[in-house]
Amino acid sequence: MCIRDRFLQKQVPILMTFKGWNFDILMGISAVFILLYLLLTKRKLSRAFILIWNLLGLLLLANIVIIGILSAPLPIQQLAFDQPNIAVLQFPFIFLPALLVPLVFLSHILTIKKFKNQNKSCLLYTSDAADERSSVDLGGRRIIKKKHSETPRKTKIESKNK
Repeated sequence: MCIRDRFLQKQVPILMTFKGWNFDILMGISAVFILLYLLLTKRKLSRAFILIWNLLGLLLLANIVIIGILSAPLPIQQLAFDQPNIAVLQFPFIFLPALLVPLVFLSHILTIKKFKNQNKSCLLYTSDAADERSSVDLGGRRIIKKKHSETPRKTKIESKNK
């Protein structure tokens, strides 16, 4: 409700509040519920859910960042001329664009990258394969070695001599 207070003090435009276009707040609220779900159920979220949630968070964050930039009293200001975004120019709100927003962007991007490139299946060592370390590769798959026959092969020179 800090944003609402900044709006009432005429430091941020209504566009940056929940009544405007700041739906990024929903991502923060949903993150708390997701954390509680994970802690209480001890279950994992699906790969698709994680990707969709992070993509949505990235889009909502990009939306509010663009609104924040276009409503700031800068030469490129396009929005909120009657009540510009001046809160981010003051302490402690300067930390929002300087630290918090880049950190959240990076978190979403790295999570998307991790889960996008992650294989859908996971190879695990089996108990008997773990005992035979020399015949198992790093993925836990058995390495089948060809057995050589007891009789030595004849070389080309030996075959020609006979």
